Amino acid sequence: MIKAFIHIRVASGKLDDIAKSLKKFKEIKAVYAITGDYDLLAWTETTDFAEVMRLVKTHILTMEFVERTSTAVVYSEY
Repeated sequence: MIKAFIHIRVASGKLDDIAKSLKKFKEIKAVYAITGDYDLLAWTETTDFAEVMRLVKTHILTMEFVERTSTAVVYSEY
């Protein structure tokens, strides 16, 4: 199982709409509103790295009002 955290920057006023849309994807386990350079943090678990990239490139980055993302893939858990 591949775990990843996807930081998402959202257009002003669209935070709740994007968060609700992200929760509809079965791969996304949780969505958090965060402070800093990004607005949302999505935690995902997928079967392989290619599925993480498909989720980001095909679904998240194509959503209207998503401005950019940054993905951190977990390679070790303590």
